Amino acid sequence: MIKYNEKMSQYKKDMEKYNTDIKKYSDIHYCVPQKIEKPHKYYTTTILSGLFGSLMYLAPYPGVAFFFKEIYILEINLRGLNEAKKTKYYNSLET
Repeated sequence: MIKYNEKMSQYKKDMEKYNTDIKKYSDIHYCVPQKIEKPHKYYTTTILSGLFGSLMYLAPYPGVAFFFKEIYILEINLRGLNEAKKTKYYNSLET
């Protein structure tokens, strides 16, 4: 699942390309670049994902699996590895 921030960064790149294409092909009327739709952030999805994550974290059996992930996150924060905070593994709920 692609996160909202990743979608927004891709949207910004696509909009830069769109704006350059508009300037580049302004004299050709039959070749109009297609406008890019801005991604939406749905709060219900975010809230439900947070509740699901909380329930999984509080459950006794999956909690053991998440314990190792918490130790990993603790190590990243203690060592100050800011580049590791941008990885998909660090930001996902998967173990």
